[in-house]
Amino acid sequence: GLAACLRGLGAGSMPGLRAQLAQLEVPVLLLAGEEDDRYSALGASLATELPHARAAQVPGAGHCAHLERPAHAAEIISDFLGSFES
Repeated sequence: GLAACLRGLGAGSMPGLRAQLAQLEVPVLLLAGEEDDRYSALGASLATELPHARAAQVPGAGHCAHLERPAHAAEIISDFLGSFES
């Protein structure tokens, strides 16, 4: 069952939308755990391509950064959202 789910719903089965992401006109936070090399690199790369994006890493966290270090993830998200307050 898990294998079937991954084949049908995994990241490899999703259509590529990277070109469309560059059209976003809203602020974007690209959050990854610092120990998740793949998604940290992807976030850093996308941050250079998207007009209103910022990449951030959750220290000491891996792939499930928001579950592994929820307070750190929440702080990063809160700071990001707070940067829009006037």
